[in-house]
Amino acid sequence: MATSGARHVQGSQTLARGLLALEYIAEAPDGLTGTEVARALDVHQSIAYRVLQTLIQFRLARRDLDGRYRIGLSVLGLAQAAKSGLRSLALPIIKRLSQETRATAWLFMEEGNEAVALVAIEPSAIAYSNRFLEGSRHPIDRGSAGYALLSLRPYQPGEPIPVTEAREQGYIISHGEIAPSAWGAAAPLDVSLMGVHTCINLASPDHELIKGSIPLLKQAARDLASAVERDAENTSA
Repeated sequence: MATSGARHVQGSQTLARGLLALEYIAEAPDGLTGTEVARALDVHQSIAYRVLQTLIQFRLARRDLDGRYRIGLSVLGLAQAAKSGLRSLALPIIKRLSQETRATAWLFMEEGNEAVALVAIEPSAIAYSNRFLEGSRHPIDRGSAGYALLSLRPYQPGEPIPVTEAREQGYIISHGEIAPSAWGAAAPLDVSLMGVHTCINLASPDHELIKGSIPLLKQAARDLASAVERDAENTSA
């Protein structure tokens, strides 16, 4: 979470503060206190309180019994709509990547402490099937997809080396951590949707195939990031 002051944005300052507060709350697994929100926004607590009350009014945030603010029910509906839109944008890119690499390809999303498959595509001619289908999930602290998703979070002292490597090189390779004998490669997607992180993942029993597919994997991640940005611009136009 940012703690050194709110980012500079254009447009309505009040709206920007509300959206930033929502973003900071979404990124905090245990929620935030009003004081922490004020510090993140770099505003007086009275201003942060008014922002938070507005978010609560529209059910975008809630204040729990422990006094901490967390994401509200309305955000869940928005998140489902965002997932649906992201899946539509990702589907042709993931299909193309699977066919070009002859590997199984996925789009994973971070959901709590799990990586969840939002899109899963197998090439048309394949002797190996992973059977990790859409909606399947696994712990976020293992496998190439998990490491790629964690790399989108701020650096944490003592974090697993593959997470740091994914952040530095834009991809990570793992072996046998989710499915025995399977090689996986994942590229973090440089787009944040309501605080949710995503990545594109490939898997195959062929190590050389996975290694050789890294340029296509990274290009697919860039293509999807561009598609999401264009869609956002068109929506707001």
